[in-house]
Amino acid sequence: MILEYDESAPYIINRDKTGMCPVETLSLKTNDIDELKSGIKNFLESIGLL
Repeated sequence: MILEYDESAPYIINRDKTGMCPVETLSLKTNDIDELKSGIKNFLESIGLL
């Protein structure tokens, strides 16, 4: 896959602009895709999006 971009950022900023995106934070904590999917599902449920 070839990617092109105009700007690069060290990480995605959360909605409050106080730190890293929570989903990005979850992705840094595991290399297991099933664990990551479960964590994302739990996060989305906790904020009422699932």
